[in-house]
Amino acid sequence: DVREPEEFAAGHAPDAIHLPLGRIRAQAASAIDALALPDTVEEVLLICRSGMRSRVAQDVLSKDARRRYVNVHGGMTAWVANGLPVAKQ
Repeated sequence: DVREPEEFAAGHAPDAIHLPLGRIRAQAASAIDALALPDTVEEVLLICRSGMRSRVAQDVLSKDARRRYVNVHGGMTAWVANGLPVAKQ
């Protein structure tokens, strides 16, 4: 989830990892590496409120050939509209 901390705290996909877009812009794939994801993770879903910031994150991370980065179209707005579960901090 590439949104700001207060947005993430207000509601996010269960088991989502918070990694703000600003950090991705500054560190690119190094920001993902710092999460210490298992080597078996080949695909990372990126989400924000509407899908725009996560699209930017996808563009930044597209240079990392180790994983496929997928923008969740419509973001959390579409997630909620489709009745998918939401967790809050």
